[in-house]
Amino acid sequence: MICGCGNNISQQLFINGPQVLCCPTKVTEVTKANEVQIAFSYILWRTEEFWRLTGYKARNSPPYDAIHPDWKVAVSENRIAAITERGSVVLWDKENRWRMLTFQTLLQSNSQGQDLEKRDDSFQLPKDCEGETVESHIQTVHDKVKMESVNKNHCECKSVQGHSLKHIPSDFMLISDIPSSSSTSGEKNSQETEQPQKSFQKLLIEDNALLAIDIDGVAYSSNIPMQVGRQQVSEIALGKEHCMALTKDGEVYTWGGGMRGQLGTGVLHFSDVPLQVENLHGLFIKSISCGGWHSTALSDSGDVYVWGWNESGQLGYPFKTKEKRSLYISLDHHCQCPEPVCQEVTSCSVDGTLSKATGVEIGVEKDKRINPERSKDVLNVQASPKLLNFWVESYSLTDIACGDQHTLFLLDDGSVWSVGMNKYGQLGLGHTECFEEPAEVPLKNVTKIFAGGWNSIFVTS
Repeated sequence: MICGCGNNISQQLFINGPQVLCCPTKVTEVTKANEVQIAFSYILWRTEEFWRLTGYKARNSPPYDAIHPDWKVAVSENRIAAITERGSVVLWDKENRWRMLTFQTLLQSNSQGQDLEKRDDSFQLPKDCEGETVESHIQTVHDKVKMESVNKNHCECKSVQGHSLKHIPSDFMLISDIPSSSSTSGEKNSQETEQPQKSFQKLLIEDNALLAIDIDGVAYSSNIPMQVGRQQVSEIALGKEHCMALTKDGEVYTWGGGMRGQLGTGVLHFSDVPLQVENLHGLFIKSISCGGWHSTALSDSGDVYVWGWNESGQLGYPFKTKEKRSLYISLDHHCQCPEPVCQEVTSCSVDGTLSKATGVEIGVEKDKRINPERSKDVLNVQASPKLLNFWVESYSLTDIACGDQHTLFLLDDGSVWSVGMNKYGQLGLGHTECFEEPAEVPLKNVTKIFAGGWNSIFVTS
């Protein structure tokens, strides 16, 4: 079963439902999905046969039948990119076509006299171009803070006309059938097949950034390779202003904007080169996750470390504001979720008392899973990794998913806990008030969790 909560303004979770779904509600449009990609106004669901889109069809987004079921897809509100069957990266452009991106190698970058450690390509996305110089002025989306760097890159973009898979039945077409004004079709095809194409394994995208890993474990920011430590990169994560990379030996690196502490280096600063998170050195980190402006790392022993912005308590610790509430005013809302998944599951509120998912106090007995000796430090910004010791040691975390300003934690007993901003009911607790410490979502036997900006998706067995 698939359940969702949070933003439903575009009917991306429940057709003809309320704009805010504060309870985990069964998604009727999709019965089975093994992967979910969440944007603000739409959601892409990967089923066994095809990708399914629900919600508002954003500008410049392809029809879902134009996305091959075997492709690995990454979405943001205004961008959709994918890794094809053959490992190429393609971007759906404004002319309603898939455009194949060409990536530089470390050798190519060095041969052009460019010092990678001095480049600032963390938040540059290749523009629509064919063999021309592009000048990019980068600007963050939410805070509109100008990042004072202008990059001039030779962007080699190839495009393929067509609106659906009927026009591009295989990845070979993306490489061979590329129109050219300077050569005949046969000559161009020969050149493309002779030129080695890099193969990619993972891709992430924001409206102002693209991050990828090739099969050799090299990380790329935009189309430029990044020097990340001495080991191959196994995982990447992308926030609104910062990037994360996890190497195969369990080391964490961060770069980009860090004025909210999201780089985890102990200071508030910007870095255009990957920096090792030294406070995690000696631990083997097995997974990482980025929120909008916060970061998490999960160790092989099941411990979770958090850092960054804690404006809404998304780090799992209380926050401090003048009014003791989120800076984002909660919507006037009473629960009107259609067919909510209601189960008697209790959660621990900020004062340590037990309450139902609605937040109503029912007693003082504590949940046995919650560590009574947990740290209750008040945080606004945490500039270095901090252990979130909320659960007792007999329970371990198996997965973490981050939205813009909320976080989901999956425990090995199949329970999910949520914390942080809750303006759209994305915590799934039956109300729209933010929570400062993790609270249990009223679901059992959860196997997968997904978090978008203002949405949460749960898959149960």
